[in-house]
Amino acid sequence: MAKDSEMIPDMEEGLTRSLVAGQGSSPSVFSGGRLKVFGALLAVALCTAAALCISLQNHVNLRHTLRQLAEKTKYRAAIHLDGEVNTKISNTSVVWRVDRNQAIQEGGLLLKENEVHIPRGGLYFVYSQVSFRINCQADPRGQEDLGTVLVGHKVRRWSDMIGHTVTMLEALRSSCRRVPHSGPDSGERWHSVVYLGAVFRLESGDRLSTTIEQLPYVEEGYGQTFFGVFAL
Repeated sequence: MAKDSEMIPDMEEGLTRSLVAGQGSSPSVFSGGRLKVFGALLAVALCTAAALCISLQNHVNLRHTLRQLAEKTKYRAAIHLDGEVNTKISNTSVVWRVDRNQAIQEGGLLLKENEVHIPRGGLYFVYSQVSFRINCQADPRGQEDLGTVLVGHKVRRWSDMIGHTVTMLEALRSSCRRVPHSGPDSGERWHSVVYLGAVFRLESGDRLSTTIEQLPYVEEGYGQTFFGVFAL
């Protein structure tokens, strides 16, 4: 019994030491946890800062790209003209109008004396369409040949570099064959459309014009006969 009594105080003393030791180690445990939390917050902050830097750099790059595109497309020149038959003014081409239907004139391209004036050198798309409505019955007065009726038109260019006028675009099409007059006009008409278009390098001061075959048969309706140029 004496031995058992001596063992109890020893166990109590050992337990007390263990508790004291455990209490002494608690500050170290808490301190390590705080360091882990601080490290995690620091990592998040660094990632956020890096993301902001990347976003800012992307924004700067985007603005630079948009500025370059704006500079490249700054020159927006275009002209689209509507045709009107007026033989008192011209008997070789329609009179081009910039004040009717969907005609436009922008960026320095100018209609003057029925010609399109080019303000600066560069690549341009030039196009033209002429619509025809043809009476294939011969004139009863016998003033017309009984052959094939040809329709078409040309786009021509005057350039100081060349020193004379040259044909840029040309098309000629057979529409119908003229038949002898055999009584009152039946009212029957043949329709034909000739379209031209291509890319050209033009110079400042160039002048573009048109000539048209069978001018009396040209149709002037909305969107039927037009001439245009725009910068590329």
